[in-house]
Amino acid sequence: MKKNLIIITTSLFILTTAGILSWQYNINKKHNLLLSVDKLMTEHADSALHILQKFNNPQHLYGENAALYALLMTQAQYKNYIPVENDSLIHIAVDYYSTRKDSLRKAWSYFYMAQVCRDTKDSKRALTYFQKAAIASNGCQNNKLLALLYYHWGRLLQTEFPYEEGINKLMKAKEYETQNKDTVSLINVLGEIGWSYMYKEDFQQAQAYVWEGIKLAQHLKSDEQISWLYQHLSMSYLQNNQFTTALEKINESIKYSHNDSVYLLYVWATKGLIFNDLQQYDSAYYYIEKGKRTDNLYNIASYQNEMSRIEEGLGNYKKALMWSRLYSSYKDSIEIYERDRNLMELQKKYDYSLIQNENIQSKAKLQRRGIAILAITIVLLITLFVTYYIYNKSERKKENIIRLKDTLLEQTVRQLQQKTNELLQNKQAVQDKENKLREYILKERGLKEDISLKEKELQSYIQQQKKLKEQIFKMNKTVQRIEAMNSLNLYQKKQAKAQLILSEQELANLFSAINFCYNNFEERLRTEYPHLTNDDIYICCLLKMGVNNQNIIILLEMNEEALKKRKYRIKRERMNLSQDGISLEEYLKDY
Repeated sequence: MKKNLIIITTSLFILTTAGILSWQYNINKKHNLLLSVDKLMTEHADSALHILQKFNNPQHLYGENAALYALLMTQAQYKNYIPVENDSLIHIAVDYYSTRKDSLRKAWSYFYMAQVCRDTKDSKRALTYFQKAAIASNGCQNNKLLALLYYHWGRLLQTEFPYEEGINKLMKAKEYETQNKDTVSLINVLGEIGWSYMYKEDFQQAQAYVWEGIKLAQHLKSDEQISWLYQHLSMSYLQNNQFTTALEKINESIKYSHNDSVYLLYVWATKGLIFNDLQQYDSAYYYIEKGKRTDNLYNIASYQNEMSRIEEGLGNYKKALMWSRLYSSYKDSIEIYERDRNLMELQKKYDYSLIQNENIQSKAKLQRRGIAILAITIVLLITLFVTYYIYNKSERKKENIIRLKDTLLEQTVRQLQQKTNELLQNKQAVQDKENKLREYILKERGLKEDISLKEKELQSYIQQQKKLKEQIFKMNKTVQRIEAMNSLNLYQKKQAKAQLILSEQELANLFSAINFCYNNFEERLRTEYPHLTNDDIYICCLLKMGVNNQNIIILLEMNEEALKKRKYRIKRERMNLSQDGISLEEYLKDY
């Protein structure tokens, strides 16, 4: 009975543990796969998208894995230029990371939610999420994220008055792209800044930024970007009514365009606009037709408006009126389209909410079922363990009493043996320490005697060196000249004043003597007080020798007032000594 109970308990425990470990292993495996996709996203977005599309049952993911999958899939779609029609997917990431401390992924989630809101024409929500992304990214210091954030934020505000707000955001994007050293992205930012200044009608600034982008694009030999920037430049001249210059720049844009360029139709259309303003209607008609775009109502309406202007310029007023009516009709269609589009967005959101609710309910059922099975298993295991514990408790008590007696006896014997061994070890240790102490005392006495003898020898050597330096110092010709002055009276000094002035060679000899005798006095002064001039050093050296002010005035060819001012400046300004402290002479004497 006892063996069967142990086998059953062990088997249930192993099965439960294996199930939990297998479930945790699958979660970790999927999470590691998503992390590898995240690393792959920057350089190989197409491969990252392919892996995410092959992901098994992404709808069964939950928690962090579901949020990370939603964020990465939205990011992969944008990087591969796949339109994102609603915020159903990225909303999962926003809901999860908004309550977490992961600032970087929280910022990315807010950023892509703003992108989706912008693309679905919900500008107010887009601005809100751009703001949230900026707040979340404060602690991240991820320049790539910040550059993208402020670039797309600035583009959203680009056409909004006043235009400074959009320009400020794009300027921040320029700053971060410069730090990233991403020249291709920096060129795009410069083009958008120029476009923003064109909305502001500051054409000089617009052209300056576009020219900056053109120079970088020419350095990279990026023909498509050069063509795009020249088209921007042409539009700025066109808006400023400089039609000839605008025509020159659009021709430059055409020169760099390729047949497969996505901007080529815009280039043709811009050239048609220029010819229309130049009243060259045949050329305008040709290029507007060549750049005709019918991919959306806005482009069709723009085409019809330009055709109306051409026909009016040619004097075909009936055709001009026809095109004008078509243009008005399409403007009405655009308003209806916008209204219907908003209604369709609401319908999509409603449909998505129903689907999401069903998914949540199904996930909740699965979770409840799993929790119930786990709870039953845990209760069963606890019951078995409690039964086994009670059954064995009485048997263990009997065995424990017998074992306790034997253990106490063994412990007593061991303690006696340990104490005996410890006493012997302590006795031996005391003897060893006494022997070492005697040896140490003898060595210390010998060392003290040696140190005392060497100190006396060192003092004697220092005194000898000092006397020798003083003798050499007094043998210096410049020093002898200075000391000879002391024997002259005031009249003799005035008579021989010209001969007593020290030359530069004599001052240099004086520096050598002072450095030798006073431990590199002049060199130390220059190092510690770099603001001292050569004249300041001369005065300090003479003061160090103990020369009085009257002799210094004669030796350096100064007057008494100048010497007084120079000593004050040396002390207060050059050496920054306290005014209430010791004098300059006292300080230099001990220096």
